[in-house]
Amino acid sequence: VAFIIMFLIVILSQITGFGISNYGIKKILPRLIAVALLTNLSFIICQLAVDLSDIVGSGINTALRSLNVTGTTSSEYGVNNFISDIFGVLFAGAGTLGAGYLAAVTWELWLLPLLLAIIGALIGIFIFFLSLTVRQAGIIILVVLCPVAIICYALPNTKKIFDKWFRLFSSLLMVYPICGLLMGGGQF
Repeated sequence: VAFIIMFLIVILSQITGFGISNYGIKKILPRLIAVALLTNLSFIICQLAVDLSDIVGSGINTALRSLNVTGTTSSEYGVNNFISDIFGVLFAGAGTLGAGYLAAVTWELWLLPLLLAIIGALIGIFIFFLSLTVRQAGIIILVVLCPVAIICYALPNTKKIFDKWFRLFSSLLMVYPICGLLMGGGQF
């Protein structure tokens, strides 16, 4: 209905010569037609953008998980080898400190740093899934607002609203590929 009213205003301005000038009509009419088409196709365009973002995120995650440097799978590698590698990296320079120092280290000294690392990891996992949940809710809201944002693009003084919508939508679309990169990189 809004497009019909806008088209009638443009047609009446052309017929009567009152309101919008010929230059204004030539400037507004193509934009109005494009916005009328894009508004009707906005759901499909947003759906394609979200699907492309999900495909890229899953592809990055799968590509990084499929890389295997040592030639062993993670189940063959085992937790014991992982822990020994971590301690090997941590104490690579222990020879300069002396072997007696490492013998004096007890499990009580490692308890607090280990608990802090576990708590930090749990907080990180919670934030990770919270950001994916906020992404999903935000994308749903922005897809619903897409036709209004496209109409704001057509109007001269509301293009800033479309720009804000587009920046937020594209930022939310980048969250999943970044999460896929982090998850795949963590597995790598």
